[in-house]
Amino acid sequence: MSDGSQLIAAVDMGSKELKLALAFIHGDGQMELLALEAFPSKGIKKGAVLNMEACVTTLRELFDKVEADTGMNIDAVYTAYSGENIEAINSHGVAATGIRGRGRAITKFDKDQVIAAAQAIVIPEDRSIAHIFPLRYMVDNQEMVKEPLNMVGVRLEAEAHIIVAPTTLLDNLELAIGRTGRDVLDFMYSPVALGEAVLSKEERERGTVLIDLGLNTTKISYYQYGEPYYNYVLPIGSHALTLDLAYMLQIPEEMAEQIKLEHGCAYRPLLDQEDFAYIPGSSDRSSESVSLYYICDVISARLTDMYNVAKRELSESGWLERARGVVLGGAGAKLPGSVELASRIFGVTARLGYSMGIENLEEENRDVRFSSALGLLKHYRLPSNDWYGPSNVAVGHSREAPHNGKSTRRSNIFTWLRDFF
Repeated sequence: MSDGSQLIAAVDMGSKELKLALAFIHGDGQMELLALEAFPSKGIKKGAVLNMEACVTTLRELFDKVEADTGMNIDAVYTAYSGENIEAINSHGVAATGIRGRGRAITKFDKDQVIAAAQAIVIPEDRSIAHIFPLRYMVDNQEMVKEPLNMVGVRLEAEAHIIVAPTTLLDNLELAIGRTGRDVLDFMYSPVALGEAVLSKEERERGTVLIDLGLNTTKISYYQYGEPYYNYVLPIGSHALTLDLAYMLQIPEEMAEQIKLEHGCAYRPLLDQEDFAYIPGSSDRSSESVSLYYICDVISARLTDMYNVAKRELSESGWLERARGVVLGGAGAKLPGSVELASRIFGVTARLGYSMGIENLEEENRDVRFSSALGLLKHYRLPSNDWYGPSNVAVGHSREAPHNGKSTRRSNIFTWLRDFF
């Protein structure tokens, strides 16, 4: 476009919903949001494609609807992904930037080399490095810095946060999107995309726990000094609350979900007085009324267990004692009492996440439903020199290198499949 604007699309591949955000990024970096759309997710469970045909059909319907509504053509997307078998590792790398005690100015090549050294970790054959986040650098054993470029030194060290994912996870997601006729520009781990949208600059600096209560998984992240230092996945999500209600009340799962949405609460003090929920009868059971206190106790018990596991993992990793707050995201975060329960268990202030820093975003779209997709838009609205994604991981990774700062992940086979279908 003549003013330097570009169209950018982001899709969040959730197990419950597929969410798409479309925006213009103008030459001055300002974002003009064009569309937010969600479709029920099909063929995806716990972040992985289980039914390719169902996944492709839903994606195609989502893209086609947004294109019809906006009159824009979506050729490529940035994509948020998640999964229960994703691991995060903090690593250390060292690179020489001088000889015999004589230093020189550190270059972008030196930064890439030290990050390449940091990724020399042992991982299973069916896994690959999906992202590398440079955390901090050290020049000649001096105090850690965020940006060593052009500093003079003999020895450069780096701390890096590395996301390791099953190799086929991203391949199958890319194939599904490719079969709709669109390219994948880059992937971003969903909790990182969420953090981009819902965490303030101060929260990212001071030490904040981000808990993403998804449908089938719960992702725990820790942010400090502006970067993610910790990520962990629990293979259980907010759907477990529904299953517990269905079991304890001996009712169908669909009815339990409705009761959770209409009457659920995770923190007893929020219930002013005892009230009751009506459960209609069926051919094999009579109707009954159930105390909201009892419903709350069932929900609270499971959510307390989930929070306590997250607390234990953070404590064992050494980050819990540094945390100054908790922010909740995901579908389960909107359940009344989830924030209050988190504050009591973690012993710090807690709040519900909402999207911030997005121009012309309507109030009803600020909640966590679209936050990961919006976080992608925020991250990619401006080029970043310190982003090592699936296609531009430093030297030694099997995926393609970046071209002019952009990711070009598409291989010939994926292009062929896109054209064929």
